[in-house]
Amino acid sequence: MKKVFLSTFYDINSFSLPLILNSIFNLLISIVLTSIIGRISVGAIVSTEIIDTLNYAILGIAGVGTLIFNIESSKVRLVNEKDFFDWFKSCYLINGSIGLIIITAIFLFAKDVFYFIYEIKNQELDIICKYAYIASFSIFANMLIFSLSNLLKVNKKTKYILFAGITGSILQVALAYFMVNKVLEGNYKLLGVSISSTFTVFFQLIIYLFIYIYLERKYKLLFL
Repeated sequence: MKKVFLSTFYDINSFSLPLILNSIFNLLISIVLTSIIGRISVGAIVSTEIIDTLNYAILGIAGVGTLIFNIESSKVRLVNEKDFFDWFKSCYLINGSIGLIIITAIFLFAKDVFYFIYEIKNQELDIICKYAYIASFSIFANMLIFSLSNLLKVNKKTKYILFAGITGSILQVALAYFMVNKVLEGNYKLLGVSISSTFTVFFQLIIYLFIYIYLERKYKLLFL
């Protein structure tokens, strides 16, 4: 009984601890990024909050499919491996398609939303629209990462999620600091934050793809 308990306790911690540490690290990175944005202007903080809130809402709604994948795939994973990876491929393609639709919608409607709903005008409207256009590509990459990270969770390989999260976050802070302080000027420094964030998400996507290549070769799993 004791061995079963210890084994279960170890399995739970080996699965959840990397995810908890990743969340804590992301919180610390968010504080650092906010301090960088705050040095641009108070308005920059407001603009990023508007975009980030909308992006999180979009990702939350669009990411429901990955939650369904998590539930359904866990049922078939041990029964039929082929069905499991069919579920993954379908989820991956659907998420990618949704991401492309979201990019198109943002390019078509973002300006009207910011102008008529938030009543943002002039240079501020130009900057926040460009910020949103750049950030929209990160939504696409995040949709693909949702699928890949959930596949890692189902296979209890969450330590790789921690690795990708820490590596990407450090890069994001370094790139944001460089773009804001060395490259861009004035209120357009805000775009440096969006560029660094989007670049980082695609960098993390590449990390995930390399992780899957590594795991496929090491464990002979049908990840790809």
